[in-house]
Amino acid sequence: MLALPRAGDVSPGHYAVLGDGRTAALLAPDGAVDWLCLPDLDATPVLARLLDADRGGHFSLAPEEGAAERRYLPGTNAVETTWACGDGQAVVTDALVAGPTDEPLLVRRIDGRSGRVRMAWEIAVRFGDGTTLPTSADHLEHGLRVHGAGPSVTVGAPGINWDGASARGAFEVAAGDRLLISLTSAPDAPAFDATMAALDDAMAGWRGWSSSLRHEGRWHAAVIRSALALRLLVRKSTGAVAAAATLGLPEQPGGSRNFDYRYCWLRDSSFVVDAFARLGDLATAEAYLRWLSGAIAQTLPELQPYYRLDGGTRAPQREADLAGYRGATPVLIGNHAFQQRQLGSAGDVLQSCAVFVDAGGSLPGGLSEQLATVADHVARSWREDDAGIWETDPPRQHTWSKMACWVALDRAANLADGGHLTGDASAWRSAAEQIRDHVEAHHYDGSAYVAVAGEDGLDAAVLLGVFMDYPPRDAQRWHSTLERIDAELGCGPLLYRTSELREQEQTFLPCAFWRAHALARLGRLDEAAEQLDALIALGNDVGLFSEEAAPDGTAWGNLPQALTHAALVNAAVTYEERRNST
Repeated sequence: MLALPRAGDVSPGHYAVLGDGRTAALLAPDGAVDWLCLPDLDATPVLARLLDADRGGHFSLAPEEGAAERRYLPGTNAVETTWACGDGQAVVTDALVAGPTDEPLLVRRIDGRSGRVRMAWEIAVRFGDGTTLPTSADHLEHGLRVHGAGPSVTVGAPGINWDGASARGAFEVAAGDRLLISLTSAPDAPAFDATMAALDDAMAGWRGWSSSLRHEGRWHAAVIRSALALRLLVRKSTGAVAAAATLGLPEQPGGSRNFDYRYCWLRDSSFVVDAFARLGDLATAEAYLRWLSGAIAQTLPELQPYYRLDGGTRAPQREADLAGYRGATPVLIGNHAFQQRQLGSAGDVLQSCAVFVDAGGSLPGGLSEQLATVADHVARSWREDDAGIWETDPPRQHTWSKMACWVALDRAANLADGGHLTGDASAWRSAAEQIRDHVEAHHYDGSAYVAVAGEDGLDAAVLLGVFMDYPPRDAQRWHSTLERIDAELGCGPLLYRTSELREQEQTFLPCAFWRAHALARLGRLDEAAEQLDALIALGNDVGLFSEEAAPDGTAWGNLPQALTHAALVNAAVTYEERRNST
């Protein structure tokens, strides 16, 4: 049974995540939904207690007393919580699904299993940045329509009591009883049968999709759970992939690096596309590539680090009227990184396209020409400074950015050789060789590839070069780099991402999984397996991972983090491929 933390005791690692391919909700162990944006993931929150414990809205549902045990229902993104209360037991099934009008519908189904259980619920919807009280409400046939400074929302429940700030109710369930409570952006609450049908359809869809994934191996359960977590971050209408479901969760206690990750980073999404393609889901990968073609058409030959989920190019950053997670401020909505130059994005994009093609996919029409334009631009601009993969200022000569430029040109040339894009493959290979010569001469200090040419610090991102087949002058350079990264950035199985950022944040989970991936590619399979065992054990009780972890494993940063879950999938798949080939 779970302990039931609340208020200041709830960490990001305590949450399960619900999603319908349009938005996402965070569910605490005590039965409270503390985060939800409606109608879309990147809209303003209507439930924001996650980031403001006193003023933020919430959707609470629990017995008056009792202990809970929860799990994701196998193959789905629905959470089942079993409440044991004296001699009674009740089961709550929580899911975000597409309602009858395709609006997001947060469904909470309560089933009596034995005895009698008294339960209470409260929905405190807020507006603005998630802290402004409602202005009015209208009673409907199946619920209550709540209005305020933003789009209205609808509560669906029997016996609603409305006090001007919150809707609430109480009930008792006996064995065989079933009740539904819901929250939606639709103008009316669906009737009982329509809500049940929407829930059943969503469950069948998740089970069908997850059962189609192609993976067997040592970490099968973790891979499928990670794939489902990634799936709920994919906008079903476009294929865009959100980097996380949340904003403003700090990278360390009281920190100020509290960013908005509800956008489509080309870096993160490319790893997600790799994961889906390698698991056999080419349709989801292709949908993303179609979205990508439309998004980058606006900025070519440059690639922005990220684009909005609707394909837009700008999301100006501002401070939200939220107290912050455990007081960590400022809480930022929007993200200034769209203005940065990250040369490595080209390598990420072309790598994912190569993986997609190798898995049997065909590049969407128009993308081939765009990729050739990107490759030509990389061949001209790779010598320039950039912000690097971690978006640091001022721009410098980041080692991974240079390696990623090599990846971009190498993959472009290979795709051209295979007839997948048209361009001067020999010129791209010539430029790639110039980049390699430059990296080997200026970015290796005798014992490791450094983070920035001419500086002493390290960057765990250079490990990406191992499994993207960057060719060092001597293969031993990878082993010596890994040894120094372990010594200077390691923390047990965890890694800090850079020497520069080490004091500003916790360890960075994707980098730790990249280490396992690199070990597998280097043939050090026993070490890779040990690393993956240790890391997967750090997932929360329902198998989710955030962005960062304290040395004791406590989760920090936004959740669920696409980059982390994609890194887990790709490392596990590579391990199984290498193990089966030996």
